[in-house]
Amino acid sequence: MILISSIEDDSSTNDVIDWLYRFNLIFKRYNEDNENISIKLSGTHRNIKIGTLDFHEIRSYWFRRGDFKINRPTPEFKK
Repeated sequence: MILISSIEDDSSTNDVIDWLYRFNLIFKRYNEDNENISIKLSGTHRNIKIGTLDFHEIRSYWFRRGDFKINRPTPEFKK
């Protein structure tokens, strides 16, 4: 699967997606405002999800525009 990171209504990204459809390639488009990123670390196990997509499914990545907005817990410091 190809992961595409872009912004909504970006015409260049839309053109590339038209080609991906033409060649029957599997892709997922990530627009900065419509998906959540989840990262869980446990020992040697890493689990990264973008929306419902598991990171292990991604074979290629294209960053066109936008940001990854990651919410992470604020660390608590002991005094």
